[in-house]
Amino acid sequence: SALYKAKLQIPVGNGKSYFLKISAWDQAAEQLSSLPEGTWVKVHGSMNERGYDSPCKGCGNVGKAYWTEVVVDAVQVLS
Repeated sequence: SALYKAKLQIPVGNGKSYFLKISAWDQAAEQLSSLPEGTWVKVHGSMNERGYDSPCKGCGNVGKAYWTEVVVDAVQVLS
């Protein structure tokens, strides 16, 4: 089965953007991988948050860090 991982750019105004990690499987993965960069899409899916232990770069103490991604179920091309 196909897997697609990327960062989706979300414009928020004033020349700024947020980037959201996405992953997709099977048909959604094949559809996303065939689109040229810059294509506007609407994705449907669920939020997935993972936690992991991450060492502090300054002091070496280990703390919890989090990673959030959207697991894509369906894709709609807007442009």
